[in-house]
Amino acid sequence: MWIYGRHPVREALRAGIVPRRIVIAEGAELPADLLQQLKEADVPVQRVPRAHLSRIGLTVHHQGIAGDIGPFPITPLQRLMDLSFERLAILLALDHWQDTGNVGAIVRTAYALGAGGIIVPSGRTAPIGPALVKASAGACFHIPIAQGNVIQFLSRFQREGGTVVGLDLKGDDIRKGQAARPLALVIGAEGAGLSPRIRERADAIWTIPMAGDIGSLNAVAAATIALWEVLCRREGWNR
Repeated sequence: MWIYGRHPVREALRAGIVPRRIVIAEGAELPADLLQQLKEADVPVQRVPRAHLSRIGLTVHHQGIAGDIGPFPITPLQRLMDLSFERLAILLALDHWQDTGNVGAIVRTAYALGAGGIIVPSGRTAPIGPALVKASAGACFHIPIAQGNVIQFLSRFQREGGTVVGLDLKGDDIRKGQAARPLALVIGAEGAGLSPRIRERADAIWTIPMAGDIGSLNAVAAATIALWEVLCRREGWNR
């Protein structure tokens, strides 16, 4: 897989992912520390016409650099399950999010706030590819991301002793919910919300109370608030 942009390349290196090769646009001036990192990692670097990068990355927003990292490091489902119980983590399950920018934004937020991992469905969801890497500013390399049958994963998660909570417009006040450990927080897609099967499977449904007269928050905002609320109570953070 080709990734593009300075932050994604830098974060891939920081995560221990050594690109097979790097291409840099002719005339592009990149930070000296990034060039030094590439040199220290012994990554082959080639100067190419700028148009060549646009073809590789399928975008003009490549910032003059692209790298071939091979297959994206998807976390096996069993590994995500094991990690969640080892760390008593909070997982995010994205219920058919199709907007790549939104998925990238919540991956970045989840990593920043200390979530234990993310699971996305195999189909009807934003692809895990260069655009997602760019949208997450490379944060996707630092948090476990698994892909597969979310319903089956959540069912087993519950059998092992985990708690599954869905976030929706209609539910119990999130401020009164029990922040169990480990916990899988399921966020529905923009517009569609939680799928019926997820709603049936969930141990509880939480909602974010709102003072303003507005229909709903977008999925990224709702997921961020929910994750912050759960982590604050679980970790004892002052608010």
